[in-house]
Amino acid sequence: FGGDQARARAELEKLALYAGEGGQLEVEDIEALIGDVTQAALDRFSICTANGQGRDALRQLDRLSAAGQSPQGAMSALARHFERLHRVCAAVEAGNDLKTALGRIRPPLHFRQRDALEAQARRWSARQCARAIHLATRATERARLNPELERALAERLIITLASR
Repeated sequence: FGGDQARARAELEKLALYAGEGGQLEVEDIEALIGDVTQAALDRFSICTANGQGRDALRQLDRLSAAGQSPQGAMSALARHFERLHRVCAAVEAGNDLKTALGRIRPPLHFRQRDALEAQARRWSARQCARAIHLATRATERARLNPELERALAERLIITLASR
């Protein structure tokens, strides 16, 4: 929350109320309760897709849509995810250690993103990532030209990438 101490305090109070006395919260609880969770949901969507979990990615797309996120936005997030993954894969293919390549990502990765990207870097090549970026970018462009098809284009993209 940056320097907004009042907002930070209010969010902490909300968490304390939700947890109750002596209660515990999971990361998902915190994400659901605090601020803008759209980025976390986009991350989960992208991770599911790149992990080959098409069914879960489609469920995440449903959740994003219910929260007001457009399929175009989800496809753009997917392209950004694969751009990061491409940088890691290309660095590894150039002879760098995977941990070093992950450590060079800016902004730094959240620990859950780091674990996911590490596993995905073992599953995807730089060439495959470049193809995924191309497909996601193309699907996003087509959705902008044909908004009535954006959901179908997003679903097709998910199925194509997750089944890779």
